[in-house]
Amino acid sequence: MESLIQRVIERNVDIIRSHPVNPETLIVLLQEFLAESRTAVAVEDGAVVFDFSNARYSVSGEHGKCVLHLWSGERNAVRRVLDAESIKGTLRLRVQRFGKTKPGVLEICVSASGGPLPPRRQRGPVISNCCDGC
Repeated sequence: MESLIQRVIERNVDIIRSHPVNPETLIVLLQEFLAESRTAVAVEDGAVVFDFSNARYSVSGEHGKCVLHLWSGERNAVRRVLDAESIKGTLRLRVQRFGKTKPGVLEICVSASGGPLPPRRQRGPVISNCCDGC
């Protein structure tokens, strides 16, 4: 699984490194990465907020902007994706919440083994690195 994720990242390394990334490119990058990341988790503000083994997502281009919608039985989130960066199997997205002016970070982390990460039904504890212990 990790090699599939790495191939998606390598195919898009020039896209990830160019600044700013256009919305159409971000959409393709996110769709490819997420299609290969069924064992990933999404981390925002230091906490696991979505486990892709039981969450769903959609990536769209609305009004010339890349929009990521994540949802599960517990919550949903919609973020405008402004930029992307790849770090060791983690896709770090610079995102903007609707109604907020300051961008934040949403990380999509894949376990190093490609195996499932522990499920989290509630907002998880604050963690310093989303892939610790993977």
